[in-house]
Amino acid sequence: MSDAERQRNVDFIIYHGQGSIPKDATGIRVHPSVRVIPAWAFDQCSALTNVELPEGLEELGEGAFRQCTSLRAIIIPKFVKVIPFRAFYECSALTSVKLSEGLEEIGEGAFCGCTSLNAIIIPPIVKVIPEGAFYGCWALTSVELSDGLEEIGEWAFAECRSLREIVIPPAVRDIHDTAFDCCTNLTRVKFCNEIEE
Repeated sequence: MSDAERQRNVDFIIYHGQGSIPKDATGIRVHPSVRVIPAWAFDQCSALTNVELPEGLEELGEGAFRQCTSLRAIIIPKFVKVIPFRAFYECSALTSVKLSEGLEEIGEGAFCGCTSLNAIIIPPIVKVIPEGAFYGCWALTSVELSDGLEEIGEWAFAECRSLREIVIPPAVRDIHDTAFDCCTNLTRVKFCNEIEE
């Protein structure tokens, strides 16, 4: 069954930006009027497979989708500037994440434990990949870092066991010594000459 067919079979609940949703909800369609999804709004909604975020969304709260273990894909709208602390922590079925070009910041542990995530493109305005942002993303094989990146923090890509190669952009000045810890298949790293630490 294709993703489109699965989506047609999902019963969507309309979320208006406040209150709770049933923990067994399988689909959430956030109302176009919503600008902010509160912290922990969909925390541990383990049956949730599909989420549709509106174009006008501006803010995700901390842990908003933490441990939504059935969520398969997410598209971050263009006005969202920050993926906060543990926003998608342990979303173990998440295979596809599309970050907007306007994204400025990724929080600590934002995608930690997303064991099915296989590729990520870091937008050009993001300057830091912080502690544990992609820790334990076992299936991650493709990481595209932007030229605006300046720092890769501790444990940022640790335990990314499928990662085989990475290109470090020229603006990067600092790579923490645990940033790629236990990346057991990482055999090719291309550095620029400007890295200081």
